[in-house]
Amino acid sequence: MAAANRSTGLHIGLVFTLMSLIIAIVFAFMMHRSAADAEAKMKNETDQRNKAETELKQASADLQNLRQFLGYPNTDQIGKPDAEGDNSVIGQLRGLMTKVAPGELTQPTLSQTLQRVGQELDTLQKDQASLKAQTLALTEKVQSLRGEYQGIADAHSKAQLKAEEDRSEAQATKEKAVTEKEKELGERQSKIQELQAENQTIRNEASKANELSTGRISRLEKINEGLRTEKDARVKWSFEVPNGKIEWVDLDTRHVWINRGLRDNLRKGTTFSVYKQVNEGVARGLKDIKGAIEVTNVMEHQAEARITRDRISDPIVKGDEIYTPLWAPGRKEKFAFVGLIDLDNDGISDREVLHDLVAASGGEIVDEVDDKGVRHPTAGNINVGTKFLVVGNIPDAYEAKPEDKEPYQRIGEAHKAMVKEAQEHGVRVVTLDDFLNYIGYEPGRRIWRPGVSSTWNLRQGMQGNVARPETAKRPESMGTTSRAFTNPNAPQMESIGKPSKAFEGK
Repeated sequence: MAAANRSTGLHIGLVFTLMSLIIAIVFAFMMHRSAADAEAKMKNETDQRNKAETELKQASADLQNLRQFLGYPNTDQIGKPDAEGDNSVIGQLRGLMTKVAPGELTQPTLSQTLQRVGQELDTLQKDQASLKAQTLALTEKVQSLRGEYQGIADAHSKAQLKAEEDRSEAQATKEKAVTEKEKELGERQSKIQELQAENQTIRNEASKANELSTGRISRLEKINEGLRTEKDARVKWSFEVPNGKIEWVDLDTRHVWINRGLRDNLRKGTTFSVYKQVNEGVARGLKDIKGAIEVTNVMEHQAEARITRDRISDPIVKGDEIYTPLWAPGRKEKFAFVGLIDLDNDGISDREVLHDLVAASGGEIVDEVDDKGVRHPTAGNINVGTKFLVVGNIPDAYEAKPEDKEPYQRIGEAHKAMVKEAQEHGVRVVTLDDFLNYIGYEPGRRIWRPGVSSTWNLRQGMQGNVARPETAKRPESMGTTSRAFTNPNAPQMESIGKPSKAFEGK
């Protein structure tokens, strides 16, 4: 039992020793392996450091080479990728890129910029090659044209030499001809001087004869004008014809009917002078005028008129001829007027009444000199279509008031000019009094007749016939009545011995 226990203890000690040896061996192996791993790791790290140092030296060398290649070997700072405008390599490169490749050629990187510049350079080289080809073609053409020009120039030189020879020959011929012509010209000059002397003598004689002829013509014109005026005043030539006839007369109502109406464009208010059935012709004088009428009603083929003037000794009867220069069937008569217009001798201008009178019968005033001596139109309008030149009162500028002298002088000058124009165009010149008698005008002096109840609107005591100024322009009556009617028992006033202007000169 004891031996068995000793064997067991031995076995346990042996096992324990063996286990310790194994653990020591394992521990030694593990320590050896750990040292080997550390030595390998250290060697690896040493190799990596050596490699990194080699790579760093290589990178530094490459960086220096890059700086050298880029042209900035002494610039230490590389700069940031977006560096611009500083002293770094990238900043200086960007400034150079912007300067060398401006505008669209500048790209974000140097490579792209160089590629863009290269493309642009290729395009320019192609264009340059094309231009070189065109230049060569143009050079060849220029050479060809030079050859042609040289041929033309040679031919021109030959022609010029020939022309100079011909010119020399022509010059000699010309000098000879000029010598002959100068000789002939001298002879002709002598002849001309003789003829000029004769011509001057003839001119002097013609001038004297012209002065004598002009003086004689002037005297004859004055004599002729005086004879013509005297003849016109005596003969009163006229080519006028009657405008119609009296068809029926009512002496009780003092109305007549004439053979003109709407079909003849007759207007209400037209006035006519009435002529004897046996007369020397209308518009030739006053001796054949027996009265005047004014149209009051117009029908298709007839017209009714009232008698405005007649003579008891020679009343208006059926068959009497009527006439007015203001109206003609189918046309408008044209007239010219010069001088002062006073129709009723009251010292007041009746020019507006005259205008209304002419217009009422369908006539037209185409040329007129107003009370200021101004002619309308300025250049005048008397021609063959003008029927009459009517001459009113031509005032004397020397006896006029100071403010009227200049207008009256202009009226006188216009009168002379218009009479001359009328004579040149064959226009008849008549006085205002004759004209008023021809048209049958009757100033507004009314005579009361038994049985006639007509009412009249008087214009300061008198009223013309149908042609009157507009109401706004018409002077109104002063409203005063003669003392003979306001106070019949008052003593009669004595005459002051001065007749009315209406009877002056009669």
